[in-house]
Amino acid sequence: MKSPLPLASPKDDMRSVSSMVEKILTTYLRDKGYLKDTAE
Repeated sequence: MKSPLPLASPKDDMRSVSSMVEKILTTYLRDKGYLKDTAE
């Protein structure tokens, strides 16, 4: 049976997990005031 979606390689998957963790952590730290927004 074929998979309906192509499977990502582990390398690609870790990259997306790392990007998501970085985005969540950055947003959290900015909201709490630990990290300044670089756009200002």
